[in-house]
This record gives sequence, C-alpha cells and structure tokens, in this order.
Amino acid sequence: MARISDKALDEKTKKTVCKRMKMARLAARMTLDEAAKKIGHENSTQLSLNEKGERLLPLYSLVKLCDIYGVSLDWMTGRINDPIAEPFEVTQGVITNVVAQ
Repeated sequence: MARISDKALDEKTKKTVCKRMKMARLAARMTLDEAAKKIGHENSTQLSLNEKGERLLPLYSLVKLCDIYGVSLDWMTGRINDPIAEPFEVTQGVITNVVAQ
C-alpha cells in the first residue's frame, strides 16, 4: 500500500498533537506518570517524548488519552479548535454555512 505524504502537513500535525497533548494533560491536572499508567504504559518515557515532539503515539493510545482527558480526537489532531465540541456540532455548522450560501 502506497503512502501519500505531505511532509509540511505531517510536521504541522505532529506539532499540534504534541502541544495539545500536553495542554490537555495539564488541564486534566495529571502528571505524566499518571497519564502513562492510565493508557497502560509502565513509565512516562514514551508520553514525555510525545509531548516534546520527538515521537507520536499510536492511534489507539491517542484515542485513550482523549477519553481520559475529556477532549475530542478532532481537537487533539487540530481538525477543530474547541476542545469540548462534538464533531457533529462542527459538521452542522459547515453544512448550515453551505446551505445558506
């Protein structure tokens, strides 16, 4: 399977995920160790590397963190800017704007 990649977009997304991952953890008032244990890691090394932008977690771990922190995956990945918005709310706004035009 071929992978189509836009390196600039990939880097921007990575920075967004890493920055928001730390923001969400701090907002949830959790330490790196607490968050790491909740997603099944023995220590906080991998999570720390992610927050620094040196690595990215696998999708299933990122989804678990979103659930733990109470934010949407769309927000964590930079697709929307409201951390507590439901994806259908965002979609409704887009559809309403298109219909209005």
